[in-house]
Amino acid sequence: MGDKFEFAISLMAFAVIIYMFISIFYLYVAVGEHWNLVLSALLDSRVHGAILISVSSALLVGFLAMITSFPVAYLLTYIEIRGKEILETFLIDLPQTFPPVTEGLVYLLMFERFGLAYTYAAVIIAKFYVSAPFTISFASRRFREIRESGMDIIARSLGAKTSHILELISKLFKLFLRMVLYGVS
Repeated sequence: MGDKFEFAISLMAFAVIIYMFISIFYLYVAVGEHWNLVLSALLDSRVHGAILISVSSALLVGFLAMITSFPVAYLLTYIEIRGKEILETFLIDLPQTFPPVTEGLVYLLMFERFGLAYTYAAVIIAKFYVSAPFTISFASRRFREIRESGMDIIARSLGAKTSHILELISKLFKLFLRMVLYGVS
């Protein structure tokens, strides 16, 4: 039974790998036939502006998501409240289930009322809605791993205060941030 299951998994993985290689190859061939269009687009100042907005907003949203998501993840891990599962559903699961086009349309309608449509602030807010659930989910898993390992209980039994434990955890997250930045560069 195990051999058949492994074979099925291997076959599916192989199919996905082949699909990805074919898609990537096709994209490069399609672009390769029209390099003059690609080069002219890259020299366009509007494309430079779009790239600048995209990269700067992604960096800002990543930073904001990390700063705001860690306290939320800590609360979801260590504080026992009624309806915590519902709160997790609204903060993590639900935003990830909406199609991006639907999210964009809802934000466009909402931003028009406040005069924010087509602004840099609107880009930041919309990207934050998309990225924060992933950051909260990641940080919650890390906090749960710490809690399940008992490191926090051991630290408290040795006299560490919550602030000291959080300081040590923040050092771990700084290390994680360095790894992310090395991965980006």
